Amino acid sequence: MVCGADEAGRACFAGPLVAAAVRLRPAGLGARSLAALARLDDSKKLSERVRAELYPVVLGAAESVAICLRSARAIDERRLQVCNLEANRCALARVAAPGAALLSDYYALAPIAGRDVVDVEGGDRFSAAIAAASIVAKVTRDRLMARLAVCHPGYGFEHNRGYYTPDHELAIARLGLCDQHRRSIKRVTERAAAGESEGAR
Repeated sequence: MVCGADEAGRACFAGPLVAAAVRLRPAGLGARSLAALARLDDSKKLSERVRAELYPVVLGAAESVAICLRSARAIDERRLQVCNLEANRCALARVAAPGAALLSDYYALAPIAGRDVVDVEGGDRFSAAIAAASIVAKVTRDRLMARLAVCHPGYGFEHNRGYYTPDHELAIARLGLCDQHRRSIKRVTERAAAGESEGAR
C-alpha cells in the first residue's frame, strides 16, 4: 500500500488551500484501473477534461481518500506554509494504514503515528498515489471555486479559480475584496487600496 498527499491552491489570490491524500494498493487493482491510472501526472499538466475523466477513476481505485481544507482566513492568520503542512499531514493521517508507505509531494511532514513521511521532490511525476491526490485536490478545489463564483460574482472565480489574472486584479480594484481573498498577499491588498483611491478621486 502507498499513501500519497498533495495540495492545490497554494499560489492563489483567493479561496482555500485544498489538500488531498489517497491510499492505493496496486496489487489489488485490475488491468482496466491500472491502465487508466497510467495516465496520471501532475494535475497542473493535465487538461481540465482529462482531470475530470481521471477523478472518478481515482475514487474508484483508491482504498481510501481524504480531503482537508484551510480557509483564506486561516491562511492569513496562521501563514500559508503552516496551513499547507497541516492540511497535507491531516489528509495523509486519515488514509494512513499499518504497513503503508507514506509519501508527500516535496514538503517534509512530521511523522504520523510514529512513522516517517517521505517527501518526494516532483512526487506527482513519480508516485501514482501522489499524482492521484493531486487530481483529487485540484478537481475538488476547482469545483469549490465555481460554487464560490456564484456567491461572489464579478471576480471570475469560475474561470481563474482564485489565481492571479489581469482580469481578477482589475476586479479587485473595481469591487474591493471579498471574504475569500487572502489579505496576507501584499499585491492583493495593494490593488484593493489602489482601487479605493482611484474611486475616491
